[in-house]
Amino acid sequence: MADVIPLVSIVLGSSKSYSIPIDFIGNVPIDVLYPTDNNDNVLVNIATPLPAGTNTIGNVNIASPLPFESAVNVNTIEATLTTANTAQALPSGTAYNFITIYNKNSDTIYVGSSSKQNIPILSGGSYSIDIHQAPINLASIYWVSSTAGDYIEVMYA
Repeated sequence: MADVIPLVSIVLGSSKSYSIPIDFIGNVPIDVLYPTDNNDNVLVNIATPLPAGTNTIGNVNIASPLPFESAVNVNTIEATLTTANTAQALPSGTAYNFITIYNKNSDTIYVGSSSKQNIPILSGGSYSIDIHQAPINLASIYWVSSTAGDYIEVMYA
């Protein structure tokens, strides 16, 4: 096997989530090594000698970074139940990564959808939702308690 000689250096920046599709013409194997150094440089190495003369090997296309590369802020809100035994929506907001609902009362509260609140959260307990697909509108989550004036704390990002 011939020596591996780095011919091209691609600087991607500080993100670690890039898609690097490599298209090539002919029978020239290409290795992509990531990361190669502390500066996040990626080397594309040609693993066999190139033919003499001017040759087109192919293209290296750098796709955009994956979504949610930017930091999101953690928010905390409180909600107080207005009417006992009547489901109430959480305040407006959009969660992208997680939602945690804390029961700050001495009795059990229940959370769920507008039609059914069947997930119990005991006094001092919490319920968390990890978000893996689409963002969640907080106002689509309802809660209920047997005591008016009960309150919850919601942390989300």
